[in-house]
Amino acid sequence: MPFDSLVAAALAAEISQVLPARVNKITAPGGTEIIFHLFRPGLPAQLLISMHPRFARMHLTGFREGRAIPGAGTQRPPAFVSLLRKHLEGTVLTGCTQGGRDRILELAFRTRTGGTCYLVAEIIGPGSNLFLLNGERHILGTWHTRPLVPARDSTRGQTARITIPGVPYEPPPPTPWPGVGPFATKEALVRAGFPARQPLDRLPPAERARLDAVIADLFVQAASRPQPVAIIDQAGPVDYWCLPPQAQDAVEIRPAEGNSLSLLLDRLYEERQRVEVSTRQRQAMARLIRRERQRLEKTVAALRRDLEEAQQAQRYRLWGELLLAQAAHLPPGQDRLQVTDYYQVSSPVVEIPLDPGLSGLENAQRYFRSYRKAKRGLPIVERRLTRADANLAYLEQLEEAVMQASDPQSQESLQRELERMGLTPPGTTAGVSTKVKETRARGVQAGRVSAARSSAGGASTGETVAGIIRFPLPGGGQIMVGKGAAANDLLTFVLARPDDIWLHARGQPGSHVILRPPAGQNVSPQLLEAAARLAAHYSRARQAGKADVDWTLRKHVRRQPGGGPGQVFYRHEQTISVVPSATLTPPTDGASPEALPSPPR
Repeated sequence: MPFDSLVAAALAAEISQVLPARVNKITAPGGTEIIFHLFRPGLPAQLLISMHPRFARMHLTGFREGRAIPGAGTQRPPAFVSLLRKHLEGTVLTGCTQGGRDRILELAFRTRTGGTCYLVAEIIGPGSNLFLLNGERHILGTWHTRPLVPARDSTRGQTARITIPGVPYEPPPPTPWPGVGPFATKEALVRAGFPARQPLDRLPPAERARLDAVIADLFVQAASRPQPVAIIDQAGPVDYWCLPPQAQDAVEIRPAEGNSLSLLLDRLYEERQRVEVSTRQRQAMARLIRRERQRLEKTVAALRRDLEEAQQAQRYRLWGELLLAQAAHLPPGQDRLQVTDYYQVSSPVVEIPLDPGLSGLENAQRYFRSYRKAKRGLPIVERRLTRADANLAYLEQLEEAVMQASDPQSQESLQRELERMGLTPPGTTAGVSTKVKETRARGVQAGRVSAARSSAGGASTGETVAGIIRFPLPGGGQIMVGKGAAANDLLTFVLARPDDIWLHARGQPGSHVILRPPAGQNVSPQLLEAAARLAAHYSRARQAGKADVDWTLRKHVRRQPGGGPGQVFYRHEQTISVVPSATLTPPTDGASPEALPSPPR
């Protein structure tokens, strides 16, 4: 997003409109954000300063006590925050200015003793920093403590800045167009009548002067007549600027509510940080699942070797019996013996390995002992292997659910499930119980609320509650999609009715889908296909051109013995091939729907 020097100019003017204001309190709700709680009679306000590596910014905010800032982090705030509280709480914020037409915003404070302090925010992306200055503009402290640098920077041919407490503050070295950035440069070129990709170093002096004049006029407009807008494409808001752009490809240019750049930034950055936090959480859960899956794969491989050995039980018994028949005639010290197997019709010759230090009888007894041990161990190994295979399949299902979990409810449900499996430290999700019964109870409660809400709607978009996406249908029916193993289990065995239609992508980990037609109506082929498209999309087959989806009545679905939540077997199914789709497009022609053949009841 283009937090450039023009945006900084507009924000400096906007912040100045609420000044002077007293600093009641300074809070740090996370590791990268600072909130100045300001007050002037009749106009409380909050000023946010973010040092986030990707979302550094300063603007007024609608933050209130108790509201979490997405992406703020949970680490303790730097000691710099304590320094700010010491010097700035109780002061009066008197001014906000832009430094050198750059991405530098400077706040001036009148102290309780009548002196002056300054807070300088250099908002330059990952290198952003905050400087607290005294009245003589000497550095009292910085957000980032930079290491000492050489006196000369040989790559730039200029003296490098020293930014340690006690030295005078020096702004960053100027550039030809400080902080304008590619976005604003493209705008300036188009407004000056040049191609959008015109190389700046090839402009003649006269044309360069014309471009400089356009940029100067943009600064005047940004500071005195800003018109903040959100730049929107098919995926939603992707950018913003302080003026309506003329050189950007966009589906829509939407003016900011109340012409407030701060309000626009507050909402856009909150959404961007929410998406980033969601992505980080998904990645963390995927790493846990991947690590557990690799461990289980090694366990399964070892169990398969044990199974092969345990399946030798009958051979050990045969060898013992054949040896017992020959024990009296077996010379000592032999390491193998060839005997005829009279138990088989063809009477093949069998070679039996022997321990040369044992007699024939002792070798036979040794094989009988191995037979009894393998016979006892075989069912144990088989049970362990079945359980491990089921756990692997369950982890694949969880992994697929994690990839699709973009909403907080689904992620919370998956987090609870990982805690139940012991894959995360207890208490990672505060205030969340890991008891399956409590999870189901809350899910039923949420499901009833959602059902009451959805009964009035006919929208084609889904509402997510307790990890379940609901697509209301005209007439009171609905399609429900489970996101995650726990949500699948809740949907299929708690919320679904026996005669609802149950769908699942054939042979692929993914979501359970329940189709509940409106009361008294048959299910049309078009509606069944729409539900099958959803089932294919919310599975690992969503990238395929076509996918097979099984469907049957819910009462023909049973939990898999020994399997995890959401693992089932079913019967009387029928299969339909569809193209995966994330949207529901039920028939709307008003014609009487053709009845489907019902599954066996």
